[in-house]
Amino acid sequence: MIYLIIVLFCLIITIMILFAEWSVHYDMTNGSGYPICKGNYKNFKFCFEKVKNWEYKKHFSNSLFCSDTNRKSLYGIFYMIGEIHAGRFIFDDHAMLLGPIDYYRALLLVRKKVKEFKKKIPKTNKKMKTWDKYESEVIMNKLTE
Repeated sequence: MIYLIIVLFCLIITIMILFAEWSVHYDMTNGSGYPICKGNYKNFKFCFEKVKNWEYKKHFSNSLFCSDTNRKSLYGIFYMIGEIHAGRFIFDDHAMLLGPIDYYRALLLVRKKVKEFKKKIPKTNKKMKTWDKYESEVIMNKLTE
């Protein structure tokens, strides 16, 4: 009996977390300032694969960007060919609003693409210096010049 209660509790918590994440997508899409179009996973996948030159930025770990700097947008600085950031899916200067299940399927596709980009980034094994080591190197460089 206690196991059933624990399983149900975990299931309820998981559903609440998933709903909270989807509600962030809903709020961010509505507040994006772009015209909103309702979509499904099939539409998302078509638009996602249509964009060939996605750009990955390390400081936005789960985001992809593609903008046309030669075209101006009515809604932002540059025309957004594609942007997946902060729970928003923007294609051709229009925000795509997905249902909960389609949203999570789309996230899996985005994470797969982000993982491909992360594999291409070379890893550096540089150790961070302490401030004392940095200061001593600066002083030694000044003394030897």
